[in-house]
Amino acid sequence: MDAPPTETQPAATLRLANVLYEKKDGIGYVTVNRPKVLNALSTPTWTDIRTVFEDARDDTAVHGVILTGAGNKAFIAGADISELSKATALDAERASRFGQEGPRSHREPRQAGDRGGQWLCARRRLR
Repeated sequence: MDAPPTETQPAATLRLANVLYEKKDGIGYVTVNRPKVLNALSTPTWTDIRTVFEDARDDTAVHGVILTGAGNKAFIAGADISELSKATALDAERASRFGQEGPRSHREPRQAGDRGGQWLCARRRLR
């Protein structure tokens, strides 16, 4: 008897600079991977997050996503202040809007919960 195929997919085709992404058993696991800066959200990080959430949205095998941060000091500290300190007021507003619009460009989660810095956002009702 053949072994069942593995359900783990590393999503290797995506180019991600600051986020780790894996799909396993119908769940997308997303880890913001910038522990040295407490997983602060820079523009490239927001771009990566948007990319993986779009991938999860478009993959019918993915029923939910767990978002977490690398390291043991912070889930996500917030905006990357070093990036914002070099930006003009207009650029800072655009960066803020980009981050705020990202999650809204996808289906709103039906269920979400915070458990020690991990967020579960389900695309369909969990049964």
